[in-house]
Amino acid sequence: MKFLGIVFLCLSLFLPSLTAHAEASITFSDSITTMGNPIPSIIFWRNHQVYAEQGTTLTLTLDASGWCNCRIGGGNLFANNVLIGQFSLVSLPTPTNITFTHQFVFQYLVRQTGEVLLRIDLYAGYSGFGSFTETITMNYALTVSGVGNLTSLQEQAAGVQRVGNDPSLPVVIYVPTPDAHQKGNLYIDIWQLDEHGIGYPALYISSDELLALPDFPRENTLIVRDGFIRVYKLTTGEYQVNVGPLTDGKVHVILFDGIPPTHTYGYTWSPTSD
Repeated sequence: MKFLGIVFLCLSLFLPSLTAHAEASITFSDSITTMGNPIPSIIFWRNHQVYAEQGTTLTLTLDASGWCNCRIGGGNLFANNVLIGQFSLVSLPTPTNITFTHQFVFQYLVRQTGEVLLRIDLYAGYSGFGSFTETITMNYALTVSGVGNLTSLQEQAAGVQRVGNDPSLPVVIYVPTPDAHQKGNLYIDIWQLDEHGIGYPALYISSDELLALPDFPRENTLIVRDGFIRVYKLTTGEYQVNVGPLTDGKVHVILFDGIPPTHTYGYTWSPTSD
């Protein structure tokens, strides 16, 4: 069908750049310079975004260094417009040319799965003490630990979801999301990962191929195989994907009850022969 062809083309263009493994941390590096800040309401800032799961506690480490000609300099750190920390870089009785190096650590509990907007504010000459000559430059690295993989959000937006997402396996199995399936989308799309976790197409089972299969085959039926990947339709109506033998000598098995699945499980076994 034309719609499915368009979807497959979009997936082919979209998925190769995605990595299968969630990032444990990500670091943003940048620099902020104030221009002399006599008015407390004038703040200079930078924004960054991460993806995180609900209930995750993000640890944010700010490594800041730089130079100032000011008596007071510092900033604030926000997550989704919530103030989670304040930091002081300089606190002096008179404006002074000075360099500084500091590290600050903050934490933020993620309330809802999705993108978290981070904002770093910087000010100099705050609280009415400022003058146009008071400036500060902060070079920083903001490391955020505990982040999830933005890939998940992007994949959902593209109408795809993963089955049996095991980061230890060199493959990712994609099927349509419930919303995409309701629009007529049906496929199994398996991507193989290289040593960097980048995915490339391995096997694609189309809607026509899947619809041609009986709901409950008389015997477990091999649908397609390629190298170390095999896909079956079982007598139970389930789908089974065998991955291996891998370097560990085992075959890893993923089973799911439908497309999209409502139940997924798996096991491993060691074959006695190839």
